[in-house]
Amino acid sequence: MPPTSPKPLTPFVCALFLSLASCSPEQGPSSETTTPQISSSSSSPSSPKRQTSDMDYNVFDQVLLVAVTNGGVDYPALRKQKGKLDAFLKAVSKQEISALKTKSEQLAFYINAYNAHVLAMVRDRPKLTNVIKVKGFFDGIQVDVAGNQMTLNELEGRARALGDPRVHFAVNCASGSCPVLENTSFRPATMEARLEAATTRYLKDKVRGLKLVENTKTIELSKIFKWYSKDFAKSGEKKDILHWIGNQLGGDLGKKLKKGDYKVTWKTYDWELNSKK
Repeated sequence: MPPTSPKPLTPFVCALFLSLASCSPEQGPSSETTTPQISSSSSSPSSPKRQTSDMDYNVFDQVLLVAVTNGGVDYPALRKQKGKLDAFLKAVSKQEISALKTKSEQLAFYINAYNAHVLAMVRDRPKLTNVIKVKGFFDGIQVDVAGNQMTLNELEGRARALGDPRVHFAVNCASGSCPVLENTSFRPATMEARLEAATTRYLKDKVRGLKLVENTKTIELSKIFKWYSKDFAKSGEKKDILHWIGNQLGGDLGKKLKKGDYKVTWKTYDWELNSKK
């Protein structure tokens, strides 16, 4: 989702305490990459009992299997899964972050939490056709994640802070140009393979991700690479972003991109709802 003038990410030192802003309207995800103070989520006598083991994503899988087909969401069917989705989000709110010991566990938690909260926010607005039309959808409305109130931008920032830019192709903002929402949750054990597959799929998607126009030596790129340029290359320069993409794609196309001999233009971002066609 898009930022205005994103600053480079702080290197991953301790993902428990980093929070970076991300998405918002068409000018880009609220690009102020801030690091607000996050209160500890440990239990106190008056606080709800925290979940001190790794997350169980089975309930979320049940929701996704019913509501998502080929990346499109059947929102009427999703509304019939309200109890299950709300139960999963309740578990998200009670999760103890310190119980997530590995980077893969933390990535799975933040990615699934983001995707689930987006689904719930759209579900609760039956007439919605475009998420940008909801004031503060990404940078104003707050959700409960591990006992902390935060916006979707801040939640995505937690995942970004873990230092793997491929996370951009795992989170879904309920819009046409976003990476497709898969019908299974992200799991720690398969995180590397899932991120790799999601990234490759998006980069090979000529409508959403990347289109090479050989006769004009032009590459049309998703604005994700513009909004989050320094997630993909420290310099934020187009040629270095193309080098990163080339490494991801490999093959002849990858070699061409790594040479950096192409002019980059930005695709128009489609914010219309990702409803099942």
